[in-house]
Amino acid sequence: MGSDEAGINFDQLKKVAKRIVEFKQKNEIELAIVVGAGNIWRFRDSDGSGIDRVTADKMGMLATILNGVALASAINDLEQSAVCLSGFSAPQLVMDFDAAMGREFLEDDTIVVLAGGTTNPYFTTDSAAVLRGLELNCDVLLKGTKVDGVYDADPMKNPDAKRYSQLTYQDAIEQNLEVMDLTAVALARDNSLPMLVFAFADENALMNVLNDNSLGTLVN
Repeated sequence: MGSDEAGINFDQLKKVAKRIVEFKQKNEIELAIVVGAGNIWRFRDSDGSGIDRVTADKMGMLATILNGVALASAINDLEQSAVCLSGFSAPQLVMDFDAAMGREFLEDDTIVVLAGGTTNPYFTTDSAAVLRGLELNCDVLLKGTKVDGVYDADPMKNPDAKRYSQLTYQDAIEQNLEVMDLTAVALARDNSLPMLVFAFADENALMNVLNDNSLGTLVN
């Protein structure tokens, strides 16, 4: 939802919301989305600022709420019900996350946008995605990236990088494949939550990856 400049790119926001709604409706699924805030704030942005890590991480959690509320609003504008829930409390703007409430929204055909990270510093959005996926009893975690799956090297830098069609979480850990941060990988592995990694920018992959795993990499 970001752009080359900091902040929310509203044209991009509308495009992402439209693709999300089309994806949900085509696949007839319950859908929860974890949002980050790289377009607004990242920990590395605080270098040299004097802001300590804990404070910087909390600022990042707060920034995810802005993205979450904006995304939920854009989805609702397309006449698809959506709600933003946040573990990081900001009651005047967004409802606090509650797993039972989240499951009820999903069962009621409402897209649940999840903000606020894990609410704890030092944990990434990857960890938040796995944690919320488990709390909401999700069947699969979809991770949209810039590339079409998991590689043994960065394909943006190495044209000979090998792409995996499928691998285990243990493989990802042992080979340091950087699917997501190790805390998130271990949590998904220990709780048998499968993950599909695909290119989010590829509309064909987004729409069909659930039925055609070859469009991404299945990690389980």
